[in-house]
Amino acid sequence: MVKVLALAVMAIAVAACTGGYATSSYQPVVDVYGSPGKDPADYQSDLFQCQQLGSQRSQLEEGAGGALVGGAVGAAGGAIIGAFTGSAGTGAALGAATGAVAGGSSTAYQSNTNRQDIVMNCMRNRGWSVVGR
Repeated sequence: MVKVLALAVMAIAVAACTGGYATSSYQPVVDVYGSPGKDPADYQSDLFQCQQLGSQRSQLEEGAGGALVGGAVGAAGGAIIGAFTGSAGTGAALGAATGAVAGGSSTAYQSNTNRQDIVMNCMRNRGWSVVGR
């Protein structure tokens, strides 16, 4: 059981770390020359500052929270299934591991999307015409 939980924690950490990289290099689709009153020479500076703002959202903490909730729900479901099959403890352990990986991965993905939204909104607030993800 300890090995399964350790693997679940490692999978969540990897998912959270890859999402952080995606945000720090994320570039929304911006109509640089169609942004009224904006100097195209300012684009890179504004983009960098908005990427830094998006990176402030703690993806690792959110992924860990999702893993805890997923693990608890998975353990409960696994224990119920395990009780019917003869081993509630094994069912709970497998359910917890599966729930932790699923919950952590899902939360990390949503957190990355939220971080990209921060970058997009920041660029819009600075006067850039953001036209897409």
